Amino acid sequence: MENIFETNYLLSVPGMEEIIQDGLNTPLSECVPLSDVWPDVI
Repeated sequence: MENIFETNYLLSVPGMEEIIQDGLNTPLSECVPLSDVWPDVI
């Protein structure tokens, strides 16, 4: 149930739906490596 609340919150932010869709449609080759974002994870 918490995921539904989080999704509703994110979608209530103006422009967030488009930002999420852009991210989903971005090819992996254009993405920043995870190790550059969270160096401690990898």
